[in-house]
Order: sequence, then structure tokens, then C-alpha cells
Amino acid sequence: MASGAVESVGRDGVEMMDDVVRRRLLRQSANVLVLVLGEHRELPVLTWTVTPEVLFAHAEVCEVDSGRGRRVFTSWADALAASEGCDPPPALDGGGVTRLRANRRVNGVPIVLTAAVHPF
Repeated sequence: MASGAVESVGRDGVEMMDDVVRRRLLRQSANVLVLVLGEHRELPVLTWTVTPEVLFAHAEVCEVDSGRGRRVFTSWADALAASEGCDPPPALDGGGVTRLRANRRVNGVPIVLTAAVHPF
């Protein structure tokens, strides 16, 4: 029984440390988001999700005028320095929606930019 109690305390300590690390990483991601938004105030609005592991930015756009919706995505992809190799090519899904993705890194935090370009 005593050995089980020691193991439990050990796991709790690891879980507490994991929680501390995750909170630190979450604060780092949030700080990078504030930095990025401050540096690029002129760029179109995206929907951002902050996690301890990565920042996600997404745009849902309609292509009423050829290329206009895609420029929302490319303006952000061009503004953040490419640091993660080549971006994957655009993918067309069964509904005619073009899916775009760009992978970036700012101050050590990965940023994944995505867009769904609807053909209206």
C-alpha cells in the first residue's frame, strides 16, 4: 500500500509539472499572437486558436472576384517568414472548396495558417 501511495504522489508530481509546462507554453503562444497581431495590424482578420503547442489561424473566404479571397490567406503567408520548408499545394475537396495551408514559426512557436476558399 505504501508503495502505491508513493507511485501516486510521483505521478501527481509529473502531472503537476506537465501542467506548469503547458501553462508556460500557452502563455508563450499567446504572447506570440499579440506580437504578430501588433506587427501586422493592416492585414485581414483571421480566426485564431491558441494552444500550448501551436497557433492556428484560419480564414473562410468566398471567391466572388477571382483571387480576392485567396489574397486574404497569401497576405498572411507572405507576411510571416517561411521557416518550415515548402508549403503544401492547395487541395480541392469534393465540394469545390480549395484548402490552403502554410506552416510558419515565430519566436519558436509554430503557426499553422489555413483557408477554405469557397467558389461562390
